[in-house]
Amino acid sequence: MIGNVAQVVALISYGNTFLKTGESAEFFPANSSFQFCNNVDFRLITNGRFFVGGSVSTIADNPSTWFDYLSSSNCERLRFYYRRCNSVDRLADYDLSGLVGSDYRDWFIEAVYGKKSVLWRSFWDVTAPEAKNQKIWSVTYGTDGARVRQSCTAVKISDAVVILSDALKAAIEFAAKSALDGWNSTFVKALNVLSSDNPEDDHYHKDLFAEPLSMDKRRLFYAAAHAWVFGGMGSWDDNWFKSKEVQREFQRVTINLYDAVNNAYGAVVNS
Repeated sequence: MIGNVAQVVALISYGNTFLKTGESAEFFPANSSFQFCNNVDFRLITNGRFFVGGSVSTIADNPSTWFDYLSSSNCERLRFYYRRCNSVDRLADYDLSGLVGSDYRDWFIEAVYGKKSVLWRSFWDVTAPEAKNQKIWSVTYGTDGARVRQSCTAVKISDAVVILSDALKAAIEFAAKSALDGWNSTFVKALNVLSSDNPEDDHYHKDLFAEPLSMDKRRLFYAAAHAWVFGGMGSWDDNWFKSKEVQREFQRVTINLYDAVNNAYGAVVNS
């Protein structure tokens, strides 16, 4: 699981608890999703593309103040939304996932207002590269404020489990017949988490949820987190095969796994 997705999940979970109860748990900056961040703010960007020109105004200079803003603007709840990149001239989503700060990675926080929503997207920037405490990142969540049709679709936990399980089994099969033995064990471990009694074991982020999850949600979320094998050099998607047929199969398996992981995150966070 990569840091920006972990942070989106945490903001949604703790934000929803605040919107529901009006009570703010100790969250920022103590939560593990902010470990390497020196600043997290929320801005309105109008009359231009995200972070490119236009008018920018800061709505909140930290997550707690943002929760207050959402409440005062009558936001009903927050939802996790992943939008796939469909443009043919782009790299595949899984290839772009390792580019921290990239405009191509479209994980959104969807703020729900009745039948409409406002989408917030993050931008990560290294502003303190020499920080001794490793807090090198400044994060801005931006929106144009437009209220659009709700983007999320409801996914049942049981359906998401089947989708992820099938994707992992396909990856295990491909890894076994393609001499990728090191990856085989990674996928087997993720698959085993779907039936584990302690699914969060051996996972760094154990504080992303403000309220306890049911066992089926815990298993699905942490299995998906262990199945995150995408990024830069040395990652699963860095593999390449001379055979066009094998390469096409690899891409199919990889895309299905990538979608299954993001689908699992959404099913847990939005249920």
